[in-house]
Amino acid sequence: MSEIHHFSWNELLSKDVEKDKVFYKAVLDWDSEDKDFDGMTYTLFKANGVEVAGMMPAPAECTNPNSAWLAYVTVQNVEATLKKAEAAGAKIVLPKMDIEGVGSIGAILDVMGASIGFYKPLE
Repeated sequence: MSEIHHFSWNELLSKDVEKDKVFYKAVLDWDSEDKDFDGMTYTLFKANGVEVAGMMPAPAECTNPNSAWLAYVTVQNVEATLKKAEAAGAKIVLPKMDIEGVGSIGAILDVMGASIGFYKPLE
């Protein structure tokens, strides 16, 4: 799940977490498990007990009126990758953030406005 430069995680930025839980249970039979991360509830979607994706309430900065998926690519260094992306014309929308017990993440909008996240797992 964390091979360098491969997509490694998908996360739903939800405008209605409870409605999305019901939808993905009905369509994909995903179970959901809520976890507390620094006072924020993060939902793990599971297929046959295996974590397959995550979901969180869309942050206020997310101006998209709809829920949206964000794909993460594993990198060796989140901060360096964010700087490279910015130098190439991207806009950083989530500076490097460390998540206890998980690793580091960050996200950008590329030169055409597409979002992508970067992930460095704990070693």
